[in-house]
Amino acid sequence: MFIFFTIKSETDFSFPNTPNLEAFKVMNGFPLKVNISQNRLYNVKIGIIDSGIDGKQRNLKLNEVNSSQVIVGNKTHGTTVASIIGAKKSEDLDFNGMLPGITLYTFDIQSNTLNTDTLSKAIDEMSQIGVKVINISLSTYKDSPNFKKSIESAVNRGITIVASAGNDSSKEYSYPASYEIPGVISVGALDDNLDVWSISNFNDTIDVFAPGTGIYAINDRISNNDIETFNGTSLSAPLVTTWVSLLLAINPSLTPSEVEKLIKETSKRRLVNWKQSRVYINMANINGSLIKATNYVE
Repeated sequence: MFIFFTIKSETDFSFPNTPNLEAFKVMNGFPLKVNISQNRLYNVKIGIIDSGIDGKQRNLKLNEVNSSQVIVGNKTHGTTVASIIGAKKSEDLDFNGMLPGITLYTFDIQSNTLNTDTLSKAIDEMSQIGVKVINISLSTYKDSPNFKKSIESAVNRGITIVASAGNDSSKEYSYPASYEIPGVISVGALDDNLDVWSISNFNDTIDVFAPGTGIYAINDRISNNDIETFNGTSLSAPLVTTWVSLLLAINPSLTPSEVEKLIKETSKRRLVNWKQSRVYINMANINGSLIKATNYVE
């Protein structure tokens, strides 16, 4: 008598057809040079704290952490950020994000209430639901002990924070991006020439730069196949959040500080332009970090 066993093989992830693959090529992330389990990748819980997330967007799979609140006004910014990561094309809209159909856990802060207190509340609530990475394409120039404490608490829970550096063409520190807490990854924007985008903030706390001009995304106007291009560090951050998710799928045991260290250690040091200056930056190197993460020991 023969007994047959069925062995379930894991499906490897492959990027969808999306115009933002060009950005990932710049980041040395396409094509992927390692195998990543689709199941493990889609089990990485990604949080998004933003302003203006359309919870009814049919191309996004959202789990609204603060859905009990009524958010009024423009719902473009957060929807744009979320779509870069998780949009999935449909009959209404022919556009994929980098991880189409992945569940995104969202906390929507109304723009006229955005401050360190509301950001702290969002981070504290996100920390309770088991997310592994939080994208924050928002910032404030006001530091706050309570805000910093919330960030530290989230990182101590094993949550990597990816934060945009800001778009004021300034060297001023913005938060949470400029908190030098291991596990907080500050992201600046590159232009089409791979120089620092002139409107991107630039300072010594920015960990890595990623493309931030001409990034394709959707917004709250979903009719007529509305796909647009956007500029800003807010668009660079979700590309890096996707990168962090890939790292955590490759090696789920990575701590936030190890994720940041991998990103910085494998990034390519480049001398580029920013406005009228020549500056050194860390340019993203996704495949380099993924290869190193496979057997990473600090």
